[in-house]
Amino acid sequence: GHFRRYDGARANNSFDQYTTRTYNSYSTLDAQYRFCEAGGYAGRQLLALGKGRLGVEANRRNLEIRASLAQQPLSPALDLTYLDPVEVVPIPNPDR
Repeated sequence: GHFRRYDGARANNSFDQYTTRTYNSYSTLDAQYRFCEAGGYAGRQLLALGKGRLGVEANRRNLEIRASLAQQPLSPALDLTYLDPVEVVPIPNPDR
């Protein structure tokens, strides 16, 4: 719809260029750093949850991880923000 309205006969070419640029931006080194940073942070937070809370929190964290793909790139300095450690509480095994 959009490309056909704005670019007429060039709609297919314009759409192809747009999707190529979009997907290439997801595969850049910067996007990988943000994605890994967000995934690692979410994982550390999820490990500290109490029983029965994983599903709801995982859905919420999924949105954060997806949003990490749209953040501004880190280049050229690749200055990652370091995260505070999360206390991981061992879960008792009832079989022992």
